[in-house]
Amino acid sequence: MRRAWKLGVALVFLAAMVLLAVRDPLRVRWHARGLESGDPNVRAASRAALLELGRPAIDAVYPDLVAQEVSEEATVTSAVVIVGACRASFNMTDPIPHRRTYEVVEVLSGTARVGELLEAEGPLVCPTALALWRDDARLELAVLVPGPGRFQLRLAVPLAGHDRARITPLVRARLAAR
Repeated sequence: MRRAWKLGVALVFLAAMVLLAVRDPLRVRWHARGLESGDPNVRAASRAALLELGRPAIDAVYPDLVAQEVSEEATVTSAVVIVGACRASFNMTDPIPHRRTYEVVEVLSGTARVGELLEAEGPLVCPTALALWRDDARLELAVLVPGPGRFQLRLAVPLAGHDRARITPLVRARLAAR
């Protein structure tokens, strides 16, 4: 009887360990299925749930998530989508939130030119855009909309490591398909 009890405890412990090991991948797959929904609210909820899980758990779907968000934020016909090197970033005490100066490295959509300096400012209002924002980013994929005097910053996604090579082709494809 004592041996059966120990075996039962060991099996429960093993099952718990397996469940913990596969929990995040299962949650990522569950939420990722909503990214291709026809309903924009379902897509937004899926992106929010995935971003809550965070990286590296969502690395497999992160490029698709970003490409979709860029496509949805760049719906304005005059939107400019760039990869930009952050030349100036302003701190939290700045009265204008989410202000940036970019040197354009690559143009994905719009009328900007490589090497051009573009000033942009927020506020970022989309929850996904806020979740993706990082003050210390050096290179960003940015969605900008022309405004009076400077661009309005709609989305800024940090591009670190291999992210640029994985994300920009998907963004180009989504923007071309609109």
